[in-house]
Amino acid sequence: MGFNSIRANYGYLVYWYYNNYLSIIKCQVHKIAKSDSMKNYLNSLFVQISNKIIQGKFEFDGKKLNYNKCVKCSYRNYCGHKTSEFNEIKIPYSNYYLGLKRIPFQLA
Repeated sequence: MGFNSIRANYGYLVYWYYNNYLSIIKCQVHKIAKSDSMKNYLNSLFVQISNKIIQGKFEFDGKKLNYNKCVKCSYRNYCGHKTSEFNEIKIPYSNYYLGLKRIPFQLA
């Protein structure tokens, strides 16, 4: 959908899983049939994402992060959101999120 020059009734969505980003360890393939309901769904997602980009931020509940996704994410070394301290992502990504987490302590 969206590629008028390609006449296809279906497409494939492929998820690759890497081992330390050096080698592929697993692959999942999903067949997606071309239909009016799928086209409407994709258009709805596109509008939602476009609106978030125009607003300049995505809001989410940082306390509901799936840490299994964070561990597998290729941006995990640069992302401050895995700390659960933030409830929004600004576009473009702000350096503010990259700071170290400060833990207060007292000397004995």
